[in-house]
Amino acid sequence: MNCIRFTLPVNDPSEVEILRDHGADELYCGYLDADWRRKYGGDAVISRRQGAANLSDPGALRETAAEARRSGMTAHLTLNGRVTGGETAQLVRIAEMWAAFGGGGIILQDPALPALLAHVKPMLITVSLLAVTVNKCGVAFWKRLGADRIVLPRFLSLAEMKAVTSSAPDMVFEAMVMGDLCPFADGFCRSVHAETHAPAGPEAVPKAVRETCNTSGQAYHLCMEYGLPAPDPCAACRLKDLGESGVAVGKVGGRGLPLEVRLRWLDHLRLARSEACGTDLPRRYRETFGHECRCYYPQKGIGG
Repeated sequence: MNCIRFTLPVNDPSEVEILRDHGADELYCGYLDADWRRKYGGDAVISRRQGAANLSDPGALRETAAEARRSGMTAHLTLNGRVTGGETAQLVRIAEMWAAFGGGGIILQDPALPALLAHVKPMLITVSLLAVTVNKCGVAFWKRLGADRIVLPRFLSLAEMKAVTSSAPDMVFEAMVMGDLCPFADGFCRSVHAETHAPAGPEAVPKAVRETCNTSGQAYHLCMEYGLPAPDPCAACRLKDLGESGVAVGKVGGRGLPLEVRLRWLDHLRLARSEACGTDLPRRYRETFGHECRCYYPQKGIGG
């Protein structure tokens, strides 16, 4: 039986127990409240996601942390956006609030944050895939800053993952196993994922951006010009290979997606982890999702 554990996004406190009962091992969530929107606008500056992908008030954040503790799961808060100036101080305050509520960890990409958040330990620090940690030097860098876990970028092969993880056997490594397969390297992405990053509204956006961005109320992703990502991207057939590559945690995407979508993904992964279906996974995938599978890591194995 494969030992990889699964971390799932939670959009509402009421989902915590349901996700646990379906086999989620850990949870992660986003946060974007009215205070941040009033000061900095509704852009994805906290965690690169808008709208339903985030809890929207301190009460929901407190309840999510409490429900996770009652369910025996660690819950991580995503604070992995690019922030500057006063935004950084606000981000620290949100992390302090999460710690006070009993949150289990934070996910970040800014190398300044571990020092700024040293006083809120013992929360676990996870380095986001947005940090693009691709070699042992990057691992050593984050280890010196106090990181407990690193999420490997999507574009690494299984062999490359093995080379990275073997450099730090005491570090926990995480990799994507379902959902959110972007064709680009997230940490290098400069696409426009929301209308504006200013409370003044769309008119505050520079003309060069307005000409390539829909500011009428709908977010526009420039990366979509390269085609929509394939639905239900999956690494179910690669769980054993990922484990052998040094990956301990499989991350399921889908922050903001309906709960039934995330549960369907989790059920499929749990079946694969149990090895109950043998070589029938591709067939079961087609039966479950209604189309051919799109593999996250199409290599044949660590040596592939």
